[in-house]
Amino acid sequence: MLAFGLSVLSILSLGHAKVVRYDDIVPFAQPVPVTITEKRAVEFKPQVHTNGGCYPYPVVDTDGNTGDCLASSGPDSKSCNGPSVGSQVYGRAKRFTDKWAIMYAWYLPKISNGWGIESRHLWLETIVWLDSFVLESPTILAVTTWHQGKYQKYLPSLADTLNGTSVKLDCTNTLEYGYMLDVTNRIGETQDLIMWNQLTDAARSALQWTDFNGLSAPISDGRFEELLEKANK
Repeated sequence: MLAFGLSVLSILSLGHAKVVRYDDIVPFAQPVPVTITEKRAVEFKPQVHTNGGCYPYPVVDTDGNTGDCLASSGPDSKSCNGPSVGSQVYGRAKRFTDKWAIMYAWYLPKISNGWGIESRHLWLETIVWLDSFVLESPTILAVTTWHQGKYQKYLPSLADTLNGTSVKLDCTNTLEYGYMLDVTNRIGETQDLIMWNQLTDAARSALQWTDFNGLSAPISDGRFEELLEKANK
């Protein structure tokens, strides 16, 4: 009964939130990590090299306002070349079977590759698998990215795909599959990380219930667990 009541309150809170211009969303500042989970999430936060096309944008603010999408037509590089107020990466972590998973998710307000793949709203996520959260120096077991229409698992054994403990990712807009993430040796950028549990109630509700053109936020309840299952196969 309590859970039902909280869900109702979460939905009602969306009534006070608004959809605002995509570049007007103010991102969350990265909090000082307190828990061991938060510390590991910051420690292993990836960096992303954007290989042309749309850059990641924040999509929700402290009041639960969400960013509007962009028209799917037209080149991404002109209207989607980086937020004016700073970007964001969203995270969530949990123990999964015999290992630990940290999901990092980026939001793009449009996708258009010029060859027929067009959409409003896009989420891209990667999962860093660790052997432990509590060991002094956890080991990266694998990195899973959304690649060519499915999850691809990489073993980051090559030193040039890591910058310390940060996995280097390349965000590429491809002819056949649209945007995808791949490990790379290119230096990228990092964004302020906000974990699911660090979001305000209004922001968490917005990410839980907002329909992003048929997509759910990867870190939302239910969807997060579903994607971990798919990525672990």
